Order: sequence, then C-alpha cells, then structure tokens
Amino acid sequence: MTDLAVDTTAPAYATRRGQFADIVGFYGPRLKFYFQLSEEDRKEWRQNDPFLRDILRFARKIEAKKHEEL
Repeated sequence: MTDLAVDTTAPAYATRRGQFADIVGFYGPRLKFYFQLSEEDRKEWRQNDPFLRDILRFARKIEAKKHEEL
C-alpha cells in the first residue's frame, strides 16, 4: 500500500494550503452569488471565467468520485 503520510510541516504544504484558503476566500462569496443567478447568467459567467469553470469541474469530479480524472 502507498504511504499516505503527509508532511504538514513542509513549506510547500503550507504554501498550497494558504493558496487554497485565498481561493476559497475569494470565490466563496462569488459562488454564493453565482448560484443565485439564472441559468443563462451563470452560463455567461462560466464562459467568461475559466478559473470558475476549473473550480466547478473539479468539484463535480470530486462529487462523482471520478478520482481517475483528477
């Protein structure tokens, strides 16, 4: 079995975790607003925001447990 230990003290780990917190802090309120929009407005936003598309695609794969696609 693969070693699943994660070195949470590694600088790279701390950096990525901080970056993730920044993304959540930035996109969290925007996603709350996004889901209140009409489907047409959400589609337009997705077409104009590739990072939002990446976030939504990643979340769908996690939800569907499509780990082989990550």
